[in-house]
Amino acid sequence: EVILLEKKLEEEEFKYRQLQDSHSKSLQEQSLQETSQHQLESKERNLRDKLKQLEEELAAKDELLKRKTSDLNKASQKHYQLEQELAFYKIDSKFDTLKEAPNLHLESADESSDFQESPYIGRARFRVNKYAQETDISVRPQKAHMINIGKSFSDNQAFQHSQEEHTKTDIEKELNKKQKELQKTEEKLKALQSDLWRTESMLRNATTALKKIATDRFTPESFQVDNKYKLPQILTKKMQKVNEMRDTATQMESEIDRTQAILVKNTNGLQKLKSQLAAMDINSSLHASKEKDIVEKESQVNRMKEKMNKLQQELENSKNALAQETADIKNLEEALSIDQNEKNVEVHHELDDIITGLTVYLENVKSESQNYKQEVQMLIQEKNSLEDKIQHMESNLVKLEIETKNSKIMQRRLAELEDSLHRTEEAKADAELRSSQNQELQNRLDRAENEAKQLKQIIKENQIKMEADRKLMQNQLKMERERADKMTQKIQDVKQQELETRKILSQLESAKALNAGLKDQVEEFKHIQQTEESSFRPSELKSKLTKFTHEFKTNKNLIQPESKNDVLGLAFQEVQKHAQEQMNSSIMEIEKLKKYNEKIEEENKKLASELNLLKNNLEKDKNKKGGNPVSIVYRPDPESESGGDKASSLNSDEKQLFDELQQELLELKRFMRLHESHLSKKVLEAETEAHHWKDEMNQKEKQFESEIEEYRQLSELMREKQEARIQVIAQDLDQAQFVADALQSLLETKEKALSEEFSTSGIKNQMISAQEEELVKLYDILEKQRDEIENLNQMLDHLAQQGPDGVGIGFDDELWHIRQEVNNLKETLAMQSAYVQAMPSVGHIEVQTNSQDASDNHPRNETHIFM
Repeated sequence: EVILLEKKLEEEEFKYRQLQDSHSKSLQEQSLQETSQHQLESKERNLRDKLKQLEEELAAKDELLKRKTSDLNKASQKHYQLEQELAFYKIDSKFDTLKEAPNLHLESADESSDFQESPYIGRARFRVNKYAQETDISVRPQKAHMINIGKSFSDNQAFQHSQEEHTKTDIEKELNKKQKELQKTEEKLKALQSDLWRTESMLRNATTALKKIATDRFTPESFQVDNKYKLPQILTKKMQKVNEMRDTATQMESEIDRTQAILVKNTNGLQKLKSQLAAMDINSSLHASKEKDIVEKESQVNRMKEKMNKLQQELENSKNALAQETADIKNLEEALSIDQNEKNVEVHHELDDIITGLTVYLENVKSESQNYKQEVQMLIQEKNSLEDKIQHMESNLVKLEIETKNSKIMQRRLAELEDSLHRTEEAKADAELRSSQNQELQNRLDRAENEAKQLKQIIKENQIKMEADRKLMQNQLKMERERADKMTQKIQDVKQQELETRKILSQLESAKALNAGLKDQVEEFKHIQQTEESSFRPSELKSKLTKFTHEFKTNKNLIQPESKNDVLGLAFQEVQKHAQEQMNSSIMEIEKLKKYNEKIEEENKKLASELNLLKNNLEKDKNKKGGNPVSIVYRPDPESESGGDKASSLNSDEKQLFDELQQELLELKRFMRLHESHLSKKVLEAETEAHHWKDEMNQKEKQFESEIEEYRQLSELMREKQEARIQVIAQDLDQAQFVADALQSLLETKEKALSEEFSTSGIKNQMISAQEEELVKLYDILEKQRDEIENLNQMLDHLAQQGPDGVGIGFDDELWHIRQEVNNLKETLAMQSAYVQAMPSVGHIEVQTNSQDASDNHPRNETHIFM
């Protein structure tokens, strides 16, 4: 038994090492995933920083655009004001030819300066005509000449402004037209986008319909009555039913195991109650309650037995039904293998017609979508050109604003020149009145005329500069357009980066989900470890019992439990502590009694030495007096009376001392006897307690051994059942592997037939290509299913090697999960085999080529029918 226990211990240590290795591997994987997660988070931060920078740049550019738009609005308002001022300036210049001055008394107090609000409608300024007052007739021709100079200059300006207004109106008309065109193009874009969305939805619906046709084929009315067509459907239903029945059978087995375990516990409880009742007195008060408990337990046991019988009957019925269903499945498979050469020609014709119609419709939709995309691109180009023209118009407005500013400066200069001319006129008039020609005044006039000519030249130069500025502005506009293109490219890049960030975020979320799953797995693993530590293993319990009993008997080392959940170790530790405390207290009392005895012995020795001294003194006194003691005769003489009193007093003192010492000795002896009896009683009590503890230990050992045997029996039963389940699952997996091999051989025969047909005919039909694609897909699915079968086999081997002790609590759940996966695999393989067997053969494809050629002549009608 010790060797077996050691072997079991070694096996459990090996399992524990394996668990530790798997735990370390999971920790390594977790660390790798954490590093990858940190990297992804750093990438995400960088992308967020880039996005923030781009958003800040966009915000700055938006602010610049807002400022520019506000400046444009202000410039347009100023332009409007200047136009009004020019118009009313022309009106004022016309009224300047008259001699009448405006009535200054009618003006308000605010309109006294040169820059006042005009009495006309609008925002033009009113200029006071200082020189349109009463003067002499001699002055008139000179004045008229000077006014004509100003008038000609003002006419030139008016002509320029009229040209600018004309160009502005033309530009506004063009702008309105372009805006209308933009609106139309936007409407067209929206319509095209809606059409695209509809076509995409139609395409999606068509693809879903194709998939449904591929998976769920509609049985025509002619074949609905035929049982051969319904065979694969019946087979799949039967397979599903068999899997459900197997699941119910496994559930029934698990319920039977549970009820059996409960029955064993109840029977053990009944036996214990009966043994207790046999040990108890009949007259005791607990006897009746115990009898009631026994009756209740017996009723529970009977119920559980009835339940067990019912469950076993149901299990047998389900097994019989399973056997019948499996026989039916075998018959159906044989029927399918016999009837696999029969064809469904009409259904395949209909499918070919639908597929050709769909292909034609898809090509039409693709061509329409390409046309729509081209139209959209054209509209986008037109929109960009219109936006460029708008920017050009805005630049023209800016130039006009600059010209208006220059015109203001020129107006001020003209006003100064007119003032100087008026002064010269006054000087000339004074000179003519005095009839004295002054050359200086003539020189001044010449200078004024020269200055006027110079001003005209300056105006021309300014116009040339304006044209040069316009060219520069056009170049700047081109540069800005290039910048705008770059900005659009940047925006597109930003959108792409946003898409990438979204993808990365989705990857991050998936990584986080994986990390959370791994954390859950680690927590489950830790929980399993804790449960393994806290779980009750019968192989370990006996070794622990022997170890703890040996340590308790030898009492060399303190008993230390393995963990907080180690109930046996904690119980032994408490017992050892209690026994040790009692032993220590008894040892302390014995030591105290020994010390007290030593003190009493020392006192006894001292008293004995004192007694010996007294005896010696007495003997010496007797020897001194000599011989026998003298009898004292009492006389009435006073002298004799006094001497006798002295001798009697001496004898009485010695006697008293001797009596006192004897009494003390007797008391000490009594105390010693009492103390010895008390100590002997304590020693007897300690011995009885030790015997009691030993008896309890023996009883607990017996209980533990019986419980260990029960658990061992239960574990053996569970192992046998689990092994049976594993064998059933392994058989199912072998069957699935056999079905997969048969499927592969079927697919290979189909592929060979197709290749032979293609080599003989040399023409590749749509149906042949479709079947080749289907075969490729089926090969891929088969490979995946084989990989799944291998994984399930590995999982089963792992569970069979480690067993429930190695895996832990989740052993049954994992078995159940594998069983469900195997059932699903079998169902899918059955469906695939039915589908492959129902596929048309090579001879049928030749018939379909002719029908396909006939269908190609009328593709439009087919599409119309499909729609």
